[in-house]
Amino acid sequence: MMKRGQLQLSFGMIFSMIIIAVTLSIAGYMIFQFMKSGDTILCAKFKEKLQDSIDDAWRSDGASIDTRKEPLPSLPGGVDEVCFGNSTQPLLSAKDRANFDDLKEFTYPSRNLYISPHTSCKGEFSFTLKHITSRGFFCVPVTNNKIAVLISKDSTEPLVRLSPL
Repeated sequence: MMKRGQLQLSFGMIFSMIIIAVTLSIAGYMIFQFMKSGDTILCAKFKEKLQDSIDDAWRSDGASIDTRKEPLPSLPGGVDEVCFGNSTQPLLSAKDRANFDDLKEFTYPSRNLYISPHTSCKGEFSFTLKHITSRGFFCVPVTNNKIAVLISKDSTEPLVRLSPL
């Protein structure tokens, strides 16, 4: 028997409160993780826009895109340099030796875009760009969270060439 002033909660009500508490906890965790991964998102967005520019040049008979005039999305604040090429290519400049050696330890041979230092993107820092070639491994400095690189293709070339400006 129920005494006066005593509440009785049904199983459904208790179960609903538990479900609400779990849902709020998961939502809070996901928002926290999303906020923490902002640098990773900026790096991925940069790679996607760069690939879009490369694809545009690749589809054309001849193109030249200067990223100073057609800027790419901003990189996170901790990025010092963006490097192109892979460990099988020669270095174009001795100044890139440290990045070349550092990135060689942490990346896959099929990757050809590296963001340095490798901790600046808080996650993925090496990517594979399609339809590109370069004379060798090179890095370009990041100034005001932007890079300056030339994306070009002649009508006789099958791949887009990347080169520092």
